Amino acid sequence: MTTEAWKLFNGKIYKEAILKAETCIDDFAPTAKREHRELQDSNEPKPPLGKVKNKKEKDRILQRGLINDVATCWFIKGRSLEKLGKRKDAANAYCEAAKYPYARTYDPSWDGFWSPAQSATDRAKNLGRRCE
Repeated sequence: MTTEAWKLFNGKIYKEAILKAETCIDDFAPTAKREHRELQDSNEPKPPLGKVKNKKEKDRILQRGLINDVATCWFIKGRSLEKLGKRKDAANAYCEAAKYPYARTYDPSWDGFWSPAQSATDRAKNLGRRCE
């Protein structure tokens, strides 16, 4: 679903991207929240950003699929809403993505990971919203 949401966003089909992202969020957010809370409670170190050379580390990041997908879908929803001129709703979506600092989005174009939480926090701030 996340890949499809990205394709729709990149194709500038923003309303459909939002719907696809919402499907992922609706289906998987409860489990992703629980898994994320477990990582926080166990003081697990946050995964690295950028290129990850260690295959075991890369696999461990990718195995957190629900956390990664839900956070990324909140980010996609925020970006799509922003493109549609819905700044307040976009900021709200970004603040939801910001709740997942353990999430990473893999970008195959440069074989690296970025943080949807960090990017969402920055975008919300640019819209005048501070995420807590």
